[in-house]
Amino acid sequence: MQEHKYDFKELKRDGLNVKVVSELGGRIMELSLDGFNFLFVNPVLDGVKNDQPEKSWNGIWKNFGGEKIWPAPQGWDSDRQWAGPPDNVLDGGYFKILSADENSILTQSPVCYRTGLKIERKISLLENQCGVRIDAEFENCIDKIGEWSVWPVIQVATPDENENRYAITFPAENGYQIMHGVVNNPQYSQEGENCRVDYKYIIGKVGANTDGEWVAYVDMQNGKTFVASAEYVQGAKYPSNTNVQIWSSGRGAIFSRGVLRIANDNRVNNPPYMEVELLSPLKKIAKGEKVKYTYFMRACTVPSGDSIKSVVGDVVISQNLSLEKSSDKTKVSAKLGAFAKGKVVLKNQNGDAICKAQEISQSKGVIVSAEFDSSKISEIDEIILEYFNGKHTLTIDKIKL
Repeated sequence: MQEHKYDFKELKRDGLNVKVVSELGGRIMELSLDGFNFLFVNPVLDGVKNDQPEKSWNGIWKNFGGEKIWPAPQGWDSDRQWAGPPDNVLDGGYFKILSADENSILTQSPVCYRTGLKIERKISLLENQCGVRIDAEFENCIDKIGEWSVWPVIQVATPDENENRYAITFPAENGYQIMHGVVNNPQYSQEGENCRVDYKYIIGKVGANTDGEWVAYVDMQNGKTFVASAEYVQGAKYPSNTNVQIWSSGRGAIFSRGVLRIANDNRVNNPPYMEVELLSPLKKIAKGEKVKYTYFMRACTVPSGDSIKSVVGDVVISQNLSLEKSSDKTKVSAKLGAFAKGKVVLKNQNGDAICKAQEISQSKGVIVSAEFDSSKISEIDEIILEYFNGKHTLTIDKIKL
């Protein structure tokens, strides 16, 4: 089989590299920081031509990986549901590049006449952060009213066999629901107010309705961190009452389309990856009307070894401020990364620095700490963690002593 070479459009800035392939459903096939690609690229399909829009296609889904947009609700009961994947238009079609320059790429799908939808999206580099903004749009092109949610599906890379390497976290203050797979899936846990998914190559899906507005994937071996985020609309109707869903590929069983499906351990045909999925509110759109959704994908580096606990402005926290006490010493520390260059420092309740300010950037996570004689700790009521980038100062965390 002759290897197929795909043309792509590229955005680059300060170690971030974004590649968009129009022939692969307009997918982003690379979102990398310092050479580390966060996105799953299916090795079995590397160099294989996408024939899904062609008459010769055999109807089998070619999951090339990357990041793309699907319509929700998903289903096979009526044309008011998106019956994919497989799908040869919105998932697997040949998209157009309407415009491209050094700062943005604008793509457009063909019209899917089952749903009536056409997808257009603008992928733009963020000015002051390491990441992209995506402005997505559905247009209804047929004379039927549909109710649709914009559904970004971001397949993230989990190639290592080590089951303790990859973690996805997101706020789930009201808990989470298991949507597919076994209910006692050991990948899922509640970590404080967050749902945590530790990848163990077990098939399943978990979801939540959350106003936390961020989802974070981290490779805990090297600290490379990817964060997807979007605005949450209070009181809005979301598909399956979820605006965040996490899919895990792997072995095991799920019940789907009325059939119990068993996935085996064949990592060639069933490769390891996870999906970070965002969903917009459902909205009815008539012919000629549009629904829009904006979301962000950002990248940084945190100290290795921990899951992500929170995202505050430019800063990602992998360990909140914590105390270690002994009879003679008290130590306070935190671990964090940032989407933009700046400095972090610890201060007391009076605003006085109690440690040297440290530089931080998208490529450099830091452990910020201070140590005191326990006999003098009574002079400090509170310790404050601050980030500043020359334009603004942001309080990241606080801890009472």
